[in-house]
Amino acid sequence: MKQRIQFIHEVLQDKYTFSSLCQFYNISRQTGYAIMRRYRQEGIESLAPRSSRPLHSPGRVGEEIEELILSWRDRYPKNPWGAKKIRPKLVEEYGESGSPSVTTIQNVLKRRGRIKPAKARRRKPDNVYPKYAAEACNDIWTIDYKGHFRLGNGKRCHPLTVCDAKSHFILRIKGHYHERWKVVRGELRALFRQYGQPQYLHSDNGSCFASIQSPRGFGRLSFWLIDHGIHPLFSDPGHPGQNGSHERMHRDLKAACCGPSCWDLRTQNRLMNTFARDYNEVRPHEELGQVVPASIYLPSQRVYQERVAAAEYDQSQLRVLKVSANGAIRWGNKEWVSVNRALAGRYVGVKQVGERLREVYYRNFCLGSFELADRIEPGRYYRLISSADLPQRFRDRHRRNRKGK
Repeated sequence: MKQRIQFIHEVLQDKYTFSSLCQFYNISRQTGYAIMRRYRQEGIESLAPRSSRPLHSPGRVGEEIEELILSWRDRYPKNPWGAKKIRPKLVEEYGESGSPSVTTIQNVLKRRGRIKPAKARRRKPDNVYPKYAAEACNDIWTIDYKGHFRLGNGKRCHPLTVCDAKSHFILRIKGHYHERWKVVRGELRALFRQYGQPQYLHSDNGSCFASIQSPRGFGRLSFWLIDHGIHPLFSDPGHPGQNGSHERMHRDLKAACCGPSCWDLRTQNRLMNTFARDYNEVRPHEELGQVVPASIYLPSQRVYQERVAAAEYDQSQLRVLKVSANGAIRWGNKEWVSVNRALAGRYVGVKQVGERLREVYYRNFCLGSFELADRIEPGRYYRLISSADLPQRFRDRHRRNRKGK
């Protein structure tokens, strides 16, 4: 505004030509004439900056739609919805043509102060790791314990979560006071009775789901799953992104149910069940095309069998041996092959692959291999080796003494 007043002052002094003054102030002659005309008609106050907002905006969002957008945004204050999840709800009520776009909804939220500008951060390229992609519902179930948190009564809650990887449908959220594999087995048994069995069960390397020092990471829960025809899968250590959708759900669960937490476990489970219902039946998912998981998920056709038959082997191809109480099978008179204590009392098959190489099978799963006169544990134990072993199995361990040295 100061430059405009100075420009008018020099024009009125008539010392310089009008064109030279416009060139000096870096404006066009049309702009200069407009400034002088406004000054002569309205005075000095007309030189203040004016809004360029149009007088009429036919495409502007109506007050009713704006209030509906804000109501969906404020419905879940601990885990507010964004524009992509709000738009499907507007389409249900006003139709595709009568609903604003995602960008318009985002602008409404910004204008009404519902979105705070995020601090810019440098983006790093994500590392590429193998992921297990489900092709259909009940192809892969994901299971994990969300990080524990303290309840109002001072005890800690460990929420166990189970989801379908394809539809993102939450099958179970149940808080427990401890993380134990028998508790996990009980919850899975109830889910199998209700929804049927999946093809695979994907988990991390937690002690409830895996046994780090065992061949292939299989523990008691893994062999129970194998008995029922379910293949256990494990994420790579330190790579939770391989189960990214499940971890993202944990983030929403923490925002909705963990701050602050309830007084006791029973009340906390009620709150988490409410979150699961909203997650399955109300909240649209971008990866599913902005539909709810409950509209996609279907129960499995694989019926859960309460009792399973004992393992059977082709004795023409395999040598069948019983696993002793120490988790090993006797090999010869004084030697043992360490298998897994979880298989105590069960039978495994040993297949001859080479002159000295042997493979050990439980049902149709190869647990590992051992080589005669090599890889001997103290006390004359052979140790199974597998390419599917978890990396932690050999971490911080000294090189094993070999037989004959």
